[in-house]
Amino acid sequence: MQVFLTSLTLLLLFFHGCSKENSKPLTISVNAWIGFSPLFYAKEKGWLEPLNIDLLPVISLRENVHIYSSGRADAFPGTQFEYKQVMKKTKDLIPIITFDRSLGGDMIMSNYSLEKLQRSKKIDAYLEMDTINYEVLNDFIVNHNIPRTHINFIDKNQAEIPNHIKNIKSNSMLVSTYVPHNIALEALGFKEVASTRKGLNLLVIDALYTTREVFTKNRTRFIDLKKVVDRAIVDLTKNPFEYYEKVAPYLENISYNDFKETLDDIEWINHAISKKLKHRMQKAGIPIQDIIW
Repeated sequence: MQVFLTSLTLLLLFFHGCSKENSKPLTISVNAWIGFSPLFYAKEKGWLEPLNIDLLPVISLRENVHIYSSGRADAFPGTQFEYKQVMKKTKDLIPIITFDRSLGGDMIMSNYSLEKLQRSKKIDAYLEMDTINYEVLNDFIVNHNIPRTHINFIDKNQAEIPNHIKNIKSNSMLVSTYVPHNIALEALGFKEVASTRKGLNLLVIDALYTTREVFTKNRTRFIDLKKVVDRAIVDLTKNPFEYYEKVAPYLENISYNDFKETLDDIEWINHAISKKLKHRMQKAGIPIQDIIW
C-alpha cells in the first residue's frame, strides 16, 4: 500500500510539473520556407495543441526576426545569419532544433545571364538586406568577380519583389531569393544563375532558436516538438500529397509539382549529422551543444 501511495504521489507530481510547464502558451513565428513546413503540417494535424504551442505565420525572414525581437514570439526558425543578427541584442540565444540544409533552396535569379551580369556596370539587386539574402548575394558577387561598386542594393521583402519588378524591362537585375518565392520570378522570365547547390560556397542551415532561459523552462515541450517535426517528415516521405495539401496554404499555394521540386533543394538534417557537417556548422558560428538530436 505504501509503495502504491508513493508511486501515485510521484505520478501526480509529474503531471503537475508537465501541466505547469505547459500552462503558458509558446509562440513560434515562422515564414514561408519549405524547410519550416513540418511546423505548418504539425499545426494542421493538431499536434501542437497538446503542447500548447502556437504558430505565428509571417511574410518574410525580416518580419520573422522583427516579431521575435519585439517579444511577440518565444522562438523563431531561421538561418545562422538571422541567428547572428538577433544575437547582437539577445546574447543567450541558442539553436535547439535543426530542420534542413539548403542545397539549391537559396539562390540568385536574374533577367540576365551570368556573363552579361559580369559585363554590366550597374546591376539592380533586390533582397531583404538584413537576412540571409545578403550573405547569399555577397557570396555570389565574390565568387563571380562582380565589383560591389556595380551593385545597386534595393531592400524589399520577398513578397513585394515580383510586383515591383514586373514592369521593368531594360535594367540589369538580380534577386537574392529562396523557394518558393523563385516561382513568381520564374513566371516573369527570371532564371537561376547560382544557388547553394551550384555557384555558391555558402553553408545555409535552418534551425529553431530561443533563449537558454526559455529552453530550460520548456525543455520537455521542445523535446516533444522535435518529435513532432520528425513525425511530420516521416509523413512527408510516406504520403507527400497529403502533406502538400496541409502545408500549401502556408507556401503561397504552390502547385504540387513545384512543391516536389522544391524538396530537392533541401536536405533534412533533423537527425544526427556527420562530423564533417558539424565541423562546418561550428566554423560558420553555429553552436551545436544544445541541439536536440
